[in-house]
Amino acid sequence: RDRDIHLFYAIPPTLPRYYDGDPTRIRQILVNLLSNAIKFTEQGQIKIEVGAQEGMLHIAVSDTGIGISTARQGELFQPFTQAEASTTRLFGGTGLGLALCKRLTDLMQGTITIDSRPGSGSRFTISLPLAVNQDLSMQDVALPQTEVALLCPMPEWQSLIVPHLQAWGIKT
Repeated sequence: RDRDIHLFYAIPPTLPRYYDGDPTRIRQILVNLLSNAIKFTEQGQIKIEVGAQEGMLHIAVSDTGIGISTARQGELFQPFTQAEASTTRLFGGTGLGLALCKRLTDLMQGTITIDSRPGSGSRFTISLPLAVNQDLSMQDVALPQTEVALLCPMPEWQSLIVPHLQAWGIKT
C-alpha cells in the first residue's frame, strides 16, 4: 500500500477448472516470482496471467519494476546470481529464488522464460505440460500424500496467492 502497487490477474473463464499437477511446486514458483515482482517494483502494477495452448499451461507474472538488462538475463537462473552486484545491497536476497523456480519448472518438464528491459519491468512465464482433468472435483480426490501428480484447481489459485500479497500490503 505504501508503494501503491496494484495486482491484476487474468484467468480466462474458458480455462479448464482442473489440471493434473503439483500445487506445492506451482505455489512455490508463484510465490517466488511474485516476491521478486514486489521487491523490484517501487510503484505501478503486477499482473498474473494464466492461459493454455497446445497442451501447455502458461502462467506469466509481469511487473512495472526496474527491469533486467539482456546481458544479465541468461545468468538469473543460476544459484546465487542477481541482475547486478548492487541488487543485493539495495533489495536484499540471496539469488536463489529464480534458480529454485527454474529447478521446479524443470522437474515438471516445463520451461521458464524472461522478457525484460531496464526501466520497463519484467515478465516471467512458466509453461507446464499439465493434462486437463475435467472429470474430478477436489472433494472427490483422495490421493496419497506421496503422489506427485495432484490436482490443482485453477480458480483456487487466487486463494493461494492473495493472502501472501495482502500480507505484503499489496492491493488485490
